[in-house]
Amino acid sequence: MITFKYLLPFRMPIKEIENIDFIAEENTFMKFIHREHNIFENDNIKRERQTYIEITSVINKNQFKRVKSGSTSRESKKTRVLTEVFNNQFNTLNNFIKIISVKYQYHNVFQLSLGDILSIPYYVIYSMEGEIKDMSLFLINEPGKIEEDQYSELKKSELLNIKQNYQIFTNHPSNIYVIAMRKGERAIYKADYNVAIIQIQTALEVFITKFLERYYKLDQQLSDEKINNKLACGYRNIIKDQLLKIVRKLNLNNSHEIENCINQYIDNYYPMRNKIVHEGLSYSKDEALKFQAIVNDIIRLLVFNMKNEMMRDFSKEFNMYNIHNENINMESIKEKYK
Repeated sequence: MITFKYLLPFRMPIKEIENIDFIAEENTFMKFIHREHNIFENDNIKRERQTYIEITSVINKNQFKRVKSGSTSRESKKTRVLTEVFNNQFNTLNNFIKIISVKYQYHNVFQLSLGDILSIPYYVIYSMEGEIKDMSLFLINEPGKIEEDQYSELKKSELLNIKQNYQIFTNHPSNIYVIAMRKGERAIYKADYNVAIIQIQTALEVFITKFLERYYKLDQQLSDEKINNKLACGYRNIIKDQLLKIVRKLNLNNSHEIENCINQYIDNYYPMRNKIVHEGLSYSKDEALKFQAIVNDIIRLLVFNMKNEMMRDFSKEFNMYNIHNENINMESIKEKYK
């Protein structure tokens, strides 16, 4: 048997004495242990309530052989079995939560992404006789940038820059789309891939809308009413009928690559957000990362090539607020869309 234990971000509406078994779900058993503490001293009303869950699965002899402690040659097989069991258990837990939420209208519980887990899970492997054979932490994700950020600090010069330019940074025109992009990046780290796609899509829509808005205002000198009317035709039409035409009109370098990139996005990635919202589809990590990559490519290609277009008021303003990162390998991006 393998048991995983970790902390949920809410209290499950199950008595601690209840043991939930799902024989149909590969012999999966659940046990819930509640934790609560007062937020304020002597406050007996407003308490934080959370639940530790212990999920146990009965495994077969072959799986047991692969997860027993032993030589390092077994480690990859062991990891595969542990991951498979954990994922099956997690899916069963989410199905259980879904039923509670839908059938009995509990609003404090919600289906989990891996990033919602509040503690590092650990596992215990038991023999058929109940003897503990192994116990260790189970790392869901390899440490990434967010993990690194937890242990880093701003330099004094960076902090001083924030203090000196607080109002400028607070009201920076790029804030809206960049914040949406950061939310998408964090959602990928938390394994909430649908949310990641929605947030990254939002970032791109804001970026393109602001790009066109300022072009019409500064270059075409249209009134606010006319601009609003032009941008009210739907996002797909904005890209196909307006953005691509303006890219050609600006005569940007690499306009061929920009158009190919945008057309690939429209054909293969644009429908993803709508399928999440309107059809309830779920996407994988790989699909979310590909979506993120092509959106980043669109933005980077436009920012990189706009820096060489300095003759217009629109271009000057755009380049003032959208700085190309010199560390990005633009040649590899352009190569993908030739």
